[in-house]
Amino acid sequence: MNEVRRGSGSHGRRASYVTALSCPRCGARHWPREVHGTCSCGSPLLVEYDLDAVAAAVTPRDVQTRAPTMWRYRELLPVGD
Repeated sequence: MNEVRRGSGSHGRRASYVTALSCPRCGARHWPREVHGTCSCGSPLLVEYDLDAVAAAVTPRDVQTRAPTMWRYRELLPVGD
């Protein structure tokens, strides 16, 4: 699956490190750039991340110094630009 990237002002960082949405019940994998509430089997979907890329892009110190909002964890939020 293609990675989601930010615009030119991102200094090369991805907007999202989500690689897929997967169903724990039936094993189906869904494209993360489409909106999904649940799998066709009715199960909630789990978000899969490229955690090695997250670790290379951001440190715990980076997160600590950000404003105390949900966006301090932006690399781990399942949202794009």
